[in-house]
Amino acid sequence: MNLIGQDQKAINERACKNLMTIQVNISTEYGLKPLIAAVKKLAKSTRIPAEHARLLRIIERLTPYQKPIDFVKSQQSLLRTYLYTHTMSLSQKQDGQQQKGERVTTVTEIPEIYNALRDLEFSANEAAKNLAPIWDGMREDILREVRDLEIDVSDILVSGVDLSRRFITSVGTPKCIHSSKMSGMSLPSTMADKWAKESEQQLTTMLEGAKNQALKDGLTHMDLIVTQLSTGKRLSQSLIDHAQTHSKKMRGMVEAYDNDARVLFLCDEIDKHISNKTTDVWKDDSAMRQKSLEVANSVRKNLTAITAPVSQKQIDYANIQLAGGLLPDLID
Repeated sequence: MNLIGQDQKAINERACKNLMTIQVNISTEYGLKPLIAAVKKLAKSTRIPAEHARLLRIIERLTPYQKPIDFVKSQQSLLRTYLYTHTMSLSQKQDGQQQKGERVTTVTEIPEIYNALRDLEFSANEAAKNLAPIWDGMREDILREVRDLEIDVSDILVSGVDLSRRFITSVGTPKCIHSSKMSGMSLPSTMADKWAKESEQQLTTMLEGAKNQALKDGLTHMDLIVTQLSTGKRLSQSLIDHAQTHSKKMRGMVEAYDNDARVLFLCDEIDKHISNKTTDVWKDDSAMRQKSLEVANSVRKNLTAITAPVSQKQIDYANIQLAGGLLPDLID
């Protein structure tokens, strides 16, 4: 997806100066939820009235004990959602594969994002800490319930401290992305060149993946805006807020990486016709709403085209026609 004909090494070096990574680790405890979910499934499938009633009784009596655990998980989810909304994955995984590990964002955004993540980290860890006395206060009641219901939940009936320790939420220190330069190292030149080239290719894959993810996240939100503006339902402020967030993320990634003029133009369009509007304007001004819908449709079409794989034929043609890179026309 990178712009054909550009000096990829120079693009990567610019990205190393303009982007930083951050690692977030989250480990959680599901508590009684898997058991409750399994019992619900059994309750739906059984045709025996007495068994159905017994299973419903298990659900009714165990569900309240899951709520303190769910609260801690909700605090972790707030951090995870913020992280995924404001950063991209820096991974060598391809589309369709699970991408975990470091997240990447622009240097200019790092202070705000890092401080927000640390606040969310504190809230999640405080929730886990506060779970300990709550759980200790419920353990005897849970023991009585499971004995009466004749089920085994011994893996969860640990002390409150042990349970709270199963929740791990940590935000790492932001780091620079290192280039593939190996000059000055005592290595045979052929070996150093080979490894430098492989390292450069790996970095390109990760940066292209991060850009692609930012664009696809924006594309998904444009899908939602088109649907909502077309049907007239659920015109919430979050549609506008998230459009602004996605535009900012796409713009930041592109400006830090390859300065893809196509994407920058689309971000301008989003900012001008979508993210600066209000739901009241969309509801009261049909012409303004129609314009936002047209822009969302255009952005969606162009992001779909930009994120499509580049064929070898396109690469060969572009390298012949344009030494400085090919900028395909935007779709009307």
